[in-house]
Amino acid sequence: MILQFKTHVGTEPTHFVEKITASLVFDLSLGKELFGYIEGTSRFVGTNSHKFKERVTCLSSKTKKHTIRKDKKDCWGYGANIHFEGLNQENKTHRFAPVIQVKSTQKIKLIRENGSFQLSIDGEYKSRNVMEEFAKNDGFNSIEELYEFLKGDFEGKIIHWTYLKY
Repeated sequence: MILQFKTHVGTEPTHFVEKITASLVFDLSLGKELFGYIEGTSRFVGTNSHKFKERVTCLSSKTKKHTIRKDKKDCWGYGANIHFEGLNQENKTHRFAPVIQVKSTQKIKLIRENGSFQLSIDGEYKSRNVMEEFAKNDGFNSIEELYEFLKGDFEGKIIHWTYLKY
């Protein structure tokens, strides 16, 4: 199944493509498998292959290790094929990584109540530190930034392509 990732929110770049590529290289050791995707992907995100590789290397400690989706039809589960696709501002798409399988999923609920965030994963409420770690592993700088991106409360699944679990 296709997982699409925006390259921009408004005019701001998300760097999701680079962060996911970094995760596949540094968390799953898929360097050789990604070689054939680098040239086209670098053009897609508006740079050259050398600068793209530099960006990916710089993001080695800020990888996007998972994504979240509503998954109302319960399509995402262990072993499902992930087709990683970027979606740019012109609504053009680009496949930027080889097909890999979902390692696991977890149920998630993120709400804001009385100015405070609450994050529940598989029914267990998480500390502020875990919330921040979760947001960073999902490609954001903070839980506030993730919440803003989602445009409010969210309930769905974490789709893991690494072996990380919360």
